[in-house]
Amino acid sequence: MEKIAIIGGGWAGLSSALLLSEKNEVHLFESAANLGGRARSFKQKDDILDNGSHLLFSGYEFTFKIFNKIKFNIKDLYPITISQLLDLHKEKYLLNKKNNIFLAINFLLSGNYTTKEKLSIFKFVFSLAFENMQKIDMSAFDFLIKKKISKIIIEKIFELICVAIFNTNLKNVGARNYIFVLKKIIFVPSPVFYVPRVDLSNLFPNKAAEVILKNKGKIFTKKIIIAIDEHSEKYNLKSYTLEEFKNYDRVIFACGLVQRERIKINNKIYNHNNFAKKFENIITIYFKFSESLINLPPMFQLGHPSVIDWVINYEIIKNQRGFLSVVISESKKYESLSNNSLLEIVENELKNKYKLSKPRWSKFINEKNATLVNHYERKESSLEIFENCHFIGDYTYKDLPNTIESAVTSSYKLFNKLKEICSVK
Repeated sequence: MEKIAIIGGGWAGLSSALLLSEKNEVHLFESAANLGGRARSFKQKDDILDNGSHLLFSGYEFTFKIFNKIKFNIKDLYPITISQLLDLHKEKYLLNKKNNIFLAINFLLSGNYTTKEKLSIFKFVFSLAFENMQKIDMSAFDFLIKKKISKIIIEKIFELICVAIFNTNLKNVGARNYIFVLKKIIFVPSPVFYVPRVDLSNLFPNKAAEVILKNKGKIFTKKIIIAIDEHSEKYNLKSYTLEEFKNYDRVIFACGLVQRERIKINNKIYNHNNFAKKFENIITIYFKFSESLINLPPMFQLGHPSVIDWVINYEIIKNQRGFLSVVISESKKYESLSNNSLLEIVENELKNKYKLSKPRWSKFINEKNATLVNHYERKESSLEIFENCHFIGDYTYKDLPNTIESAVTSSYKLFNKLKEICSVK
């Protein structure tokens, strides 16, 4: 048994605490008042809002694995089929099945693509089964162009999937990462995206905290750790208010990259001097309308030429009348616009295309530094001198970066590594 400090109460930190608290003494430190990191909830008037809308993918192996350790109910997730996501048919119920056979049939029957485009897609999909991606070192966009996929298909299909998973465009995602996801969509049975029916805090963070506390772990919120000192192979932590937490056998950094670089280790800041971090923000705008939205799809796009977006209809998904969110990715494109200007664009699209009235209220959320675009350039070599310091989080898992799945997977990978140490079980 070891005494372990985990800095960061997001999904990576909570997953690590869940796994390690079963047979170790675990203390989790979170700087905010609530657990969950970027995937948590807060109260807005009479509604509970998520700190940005999030999608889960059925191919998230480790996310669903960690759900088994809490009181998880699959009914808490609303499935959106890939056919719905790609809008292969305008008709609401046409072949709206989850499995791959119906996905293929939907695509074949879709009137949105020419025969030539359909044949090019099927040829490309067939080639993926035999592609050795380890030898591919280019962006996903360049890879698709190399495979002679038309720019229209790229925009209508592959770009949408990329934004839904990675929150950035194909040019910012490596081909290996993208094809890794694409294979899960194409070759895994019943591929669907899920939108939580319950608020994010009650989907995982709050339930995870209950189990951690039941395992005799401790959770400290509103605790900003600013320094870590090593003494006699033990680690002592100091908070912003100068509280001290002593004698840890190892420390796990589960906070964001920017936050981690603010923490002094043995009175020194360790950062990536040669690593120019490039981030994308995620903007979520919540709207509350007076009228019912029951006739709108559960998830769709506004289709404005200058905005990459998803619209999530919470009246269908959560039974919240007149309530929807618009999630805007690649928000760096809109930095020249004020929040009010961007809000006006979205409101006009909702009014003109869907005949909606002016909303009763709206809430604008800009998740700063949500996506580390150039994660693959990051190296932790400067911190290898600290044998019992470890780093987890969505930016550390390079196969599927910047997702809930990558956060949870990084925790499992560390857990399996630590199990090889006799003192950690």
